[in-house]
Amino acid sequence: MKNRKFSLLINEFVHLNQSSELKIDGNNVLVCHYGERQIVIEDGSRVGLEGQLILLSELENKNLTPEMAVKLNADFHVTANGYIGRISDKDYYIRNLLLPEHPQKLQQLLSQFAAQADLLHIEIKSHVVD
Repeated sequence: MKNRKFSLLINEFVHLNQSSELKIDGNNVLVCHYGERQIVIEDGSRVGLEGQLILLSELENKNLTPEMAVKLNADFHVTANGYIGRISDKDYYIRNLLLPEHPQKLQQLLSQFAAQADLLHIEIKSHVVD
C-alpha cells in the first residue's frame, strides 16, 4: 500500500531542491548527497512505522567494532535520537522520526542528520567517546 503523504512530501522536496519533476511513489526511497555523505530517505510504513520516515547513512569506517557501536549508541551526545545498526554486513547510522508536514522541514532534518552522521564518523575515527 502506498503512503500518499510520504510520496507527496518527497516529490515536493525534490521539486524544491531540483526544480524538476521526479515522481517517487511509496515503494521507492530517495538518496540525497550532503558533500561526501549519502543519506537514504525511506517510508517508515514499509517496516511498520506508520507516519514516520527512516534516515540512513552508511558508516564507512573499518574501525567500528561491535563494542564501540554499543558505547556510541549509549552516548546520546554522539548519536542524538538515532542509533548504529547493521544492515547486510554494513554499519549504518539510523534515525526514524515523524514525517514532517513541509519539504523545508525535511531539508532541515536532513541537514541535522548529516551533521550528526559526520560527528559520529569523527568519533569513530578518533576512537574517542565522551
